[in-house]
Amino acid sequence: MTSFSCFIHNNHQIDNCADLSKAGHQEKAVAFIRRKTKLGKDYFELTYRFGYVELLATSGFFGSVDGTFFCPFLGSSVQELPVAITKSFQTISTNVIFIAIEQKEYICKNRIINQYYKLNAKNNWGFYSKRYEDNGFSPANPLSFESRHIMHSAASLVIKSFAYQEIQQKKMNGLLLKVLAQQDLSLNSVSKLIKKYLVFLNQHLNSSFSLSPPKETKKELIEVYNNSLVSALKSSNIKHIKLAKKRYAATKIDLFGEE
Repeated sequence: MTSFSCFIHNNHQIDNCADLSKAGHQEKAVAFIRRKTKLGKDYFELTYRFGYVELLATSGFFGSVDGTFFCPFLGSSVQELPVAITKSFQTISTNVIFIAIEQKEYICKNRIINQYYKLNAKNNWGFYSKRYEDNGFSPANPLSFESRHIMHSAASLVIKSFAYQEIQQKKMNGLLLKVLAQQDLSLNSVSKLIKKYLVFLNQHLNSSFSLSPPKETKKELIEVYNNSLVSALKSSNIKHIKLAKKRYAATKIDLFGEE
């Protein structure tokens, strides 16, 4: 695991971004791969739990210790898992967890989530290996996503503004001119939403106001994330996974002192 997002369960006031699963206190650390379903499609997440803490892996390498199977992953969905895992009806778990003896350098940033309008969304509880971050192996970040597609960059800025309740004026000015140059007739519904909120934010650059969104705004921000950013983030992750497969080679690790 080269990056993860940390969530605190059992106390909504500390972390209102943690899912509502009623998992009890975990006395002993456990790692497991859980199946989740979205829009009728299954995907798998690697999660570590101890106490009421959950660490959701957002990048890393999955493989066998003999080097016969190796796959980098970026984002919370672990791809190309063996059939023994994907076809199993039981959650695969283990209490055997290996950690480095010496702490490695890391960077703290925002978590990879999809509801950035929540109060605790701005907590920098995303932990990223500095080594892999510096080498470009890091999940695409919804709050700092840059793209040649102007609407994807604008969507990232809109969501970040609501998450941190502040507006980056310099970046806003550059994006707004490009977005306003596009005619409404050429935009789909989600692009019109992005344009709407970009204009709204620009109107409040020099005034004091609350970015705490009402219910309808929350719904539209989720729509912007799901129908604009998600596909762009996924494409970026796939591109960097392909590069990682060429850069990093799987090597056999003698974990148990075997000859």
